[in-house]
Amino acid sequence: KVAGSGAGGLAGCRRPGGEIRTILVIRLDHIGDFLMATPAIRALRRAYPAAEIIGVVGSWARPVAQANPHLDRLVTYDAIWFRRRSGGISVWWRNLRTRLQLIWLRADVAVNLRGDYGNVLFTYLTGARLRAGHVDAPDGGARYRHWLTHPVTYRADIHETERCLD
Repeated sequence: KVAGSGAGGLAGCRRPGGEIRTILVIRLDHIGDFLMATPAIRALRRAYPAAEIIGVVGSWARPVAQANPHLDRLVTYDAIWFRRRSGGISVWWRNLRTRLQLIWLRADVAVNLRGDYGNVLFTYLTGARLRAGHVDAPDGGARYRHWLTHPVTYRADIHETERCLD
């Protein structure tokens, strides 16, 4: 379990010189998928009560994410692979600023709750020292597993809520 002590778990992980202080929870896709991630976010809060937990969500999920009591703050990133419209150059510029903001943040942990190629690459590019998340591909994500320090194999046989906790 990502928040616990399972194979992909972060339990016992420490940053050099101390505890985990900053956790990014990345869920860039749909509003319903963000809602299904609520138990995982709650589990991270329980496992790391002193950490700042930052939700990274698409603008379409922001109103729902703002109501999540387990998140300390939000960062909006409109992933081009989920947008219905291009949004023009302003979206590209805003996304570049957001990526730089995430790199400068120097998060201790980034947890990706969706395992496709774009999201795993996004997680890698945050620069977080520990990167956990699903890898979802017919080959088990062999092409991009190495971008995560704690890869978790995507399981299609369980509900999305359980998969987020995996």
